[in-house]
Amino acid sequence: MIASAQGARCLRGAVNLLEERYKSFDITRPIASSIPIDTPLMRPAIALTQSFYQRMNTTFTARVRRGLGRLAQLVLLPAVLAYGLAAPSAKASVAAPPVIYIQAIDPVLAGLNGAPVFTWRTDGRPLQFGGGVDRTHTGFPPVDVYFGVMIPGGRLFTWTPGTGSEPNLREGLFPAGQGITAIQISTRDLLGASPQRPFSSADPLGVYSIFLFLTSPGADPRDARGWYGASMSPLVITN
Repeated sequence: MIASAQGARCLRGAVNLLEERYKSFDITRPIASSIPIDTPLMRPAIALTQSFYQRMNTTFTARVRRGLGRLAQLVLLPAVLAYGLAAPSAKASVAAPPVIYIQAIDPVLAGLNGAPVFTWRTDGRPLQFGGGVDRTHTGFPPVDVYFGVMIPGGRLFTWTPGTGSEPNLREGLFPAGQGITAIQISTRDLLGASPQRPFSSADPLGVYSIFLFLTSPGADPRDARGWYGASMSPLVITN
């Protein structure tokens, strides 16, 4: 866990370093040395050239920063989910981190052994997903609960209560439950049922990350400073 946390901090530091480097980056600097000596005849051309490259520089750096922001989201969010890097201010209010478990199981065998599944094929058979939280030793302030999956490529989906017996799977981060004060939290209780999903040849192959995390009520789920705990379980989909 220590090595994992250090690795995630290194990733965050690398992104910060890139952002600082590009703040001072200026593509006009190499060009400035090639501009002819300042003379009354050349001043209009110099001004026009500098204005043109300044606009290019502004557009370029804006695009780089947007790209770095996207990189931070793709790299740091999985790291936080995988290593449970909730902010110290959020964890400081509880005695110990909550125990969080996540399972993907074959629904056909759910009533028998219920062994967790970490690999699955795109043959149309459904998988059943579930998770829970034990806060016996942590205290139990109200929390919002997020339960979902990150698919290959970085898109996020979360389950929310459905109108019938089947929970909804929505793209984005939406809570499965809000203001929950129970000591024992079950995603099945929050959603009304354990979600199931078949995988077919239309689904992307690769590693899926099933996640469950808790935030303070109403907190932005993308800001880990408001998290109380997080866990992630991998699922490899093959054909």
